[in-house]
Amino acid sequence: EIYLFAVSIAVSISMPLALLIAHPCASKDRERELIRAALEGMMKDADVSPAYFTCLGGRAALFIGSFLYSVDDGFHDGFLHYFSMEPERRKLPEDTAKPVDFSTYARELLGIKGTVWVASSSCASGTAAVGMALDYIRQGLLDSAVVLGFDPLSTVNAYGFHALKSLSKGIASPYDEGRDGINIGECSAALLMEAEQVALGRKAKVYAEVRGFALSNDAYHITGPDPEGKGARRVMVAALKDAGLAPEEIDYVNGHGTGTIPNDAMETKAIAEVFGRRKTVASRSCAGTSTSMCVGSRNRPLYLSSTKAVLGHTMGAAGVIELISTILSMKEGRYIPLPQLKSPMVLPRHIIAEDKTREIEIHHALSNSFGFAGANAAVIVSRVRENDSHAPESEMPQKILPLYIRGVGIVSRCGSGVETILREYRSRSGSPSFSS
Repeated sequence: EIYLFAVSIAVSISMPLALLIAHPCASKDRERELIRAALEGMMKDADVSPAYFTCLGGRAALFIGSFLYSVDDGFHDGFLHYFSMEPERRKLPEDTAKPVDFSTYARELLGIKGTVWVASSSCASGTAAVGMALDYIRQGLLDSAVVLGFDPLSTVNAYGFHALKSLSKGIASPYDEGRDGINIGECSAALLMEAEQVALGRKAKVYAEVRGFALSNDAYHITGPDPEGKGARRVMVAALKDAGLAPEEIDYVNGHGTGTIPNDAMETKAIAEVFGRRKTVASRSCAGTSTSMCVGSRNRPLYLSSTKAVLGHTMGAAGVIELISTILSMKEGRYIPLPQLKSPMVLPRHIIAEDKTREIEIHHALSNSFGFAGANAAVIVSRVRENDSHAPESEMPQKILPLYIRGVGIVSRCGSGVETILREYRSRSGSPSFSS
């Protein structure tokens, strides 16, 4: 269902321009290797081959979420050209990123004959790509969609976030009163999304159901979020409505949680407004469950975390790798910890963010992604349900086509396979075991 490659890197860089020109971080070979590893791992886990997608013809498509993609190549070539010209004729390069290069490579590797879409909405790109795939399958236009989140480490994003004074001086600590910025990460992550009749017809391994999605925009500032969190609140409320769920039914929120002062402040404000009051809601999930853990119980906690505390901020790919992590947390029944959390931000008592893992029961989870220019995206995933849609005291959308995620694979600096990322979470949590 999902495959990911992730590296967490703490960065505080000050490079001379000459070094940027001579040594771009991201090369075409490196980019292609990251993409290849992600897509091959996904296909292996889903037990499909390029022939599978080729046979589907136009019923299979590729959706890519990327913020910077091959931007280092463009800047490198563009600046060399710039300095080769006479000073009075110099013009800064305009076309620095070349999405066609890597998207064509990914399409050919997969054997996909259908459309390729590239979403580039800053750090919300990965989640936006998931939402685009969801819409196409829901509308009956596709049977199968591969979603690839991809952003290599680049001198451009290192320089850019350094100029914005957004880099942490140490290790990022989302939702901490002492937070001071991000750590830049690197990632190529892929997942396979399919319509119910396709996935279950093949008796395929299924990890989760994609239940709802929404987009919004702050229209507030070119880089900074609306400090009141209005756009973040709107996108979470819209995603809940699309999923046919009440706020009380969400068990876990994977926050955007960058570790910057403005982002975490506005996001926690929005989360508190959406989930601040947990009304009692009767739910079939309560059967045989203690009152404290019953879905809809007034005292039932909402767990909040950010995988950026462990994986770093992987830019446009963040939404895909974080959705993968959310599904693994749901499957394993374990909370993903915030290992550097020392002084948690003030939240309603039932919203829990902590530095250690624990056993948790997740029926429904929401994952947020926010980006420059006020781009907001949220996706909701659920355990695969035995029965039809169920959303007590919620506005159910019109009957929609159930859609599943399947085929999970992971490549990281620790090795390959799902267990590698689970080991990483375990090592950061101080817990003897992440797996339940």
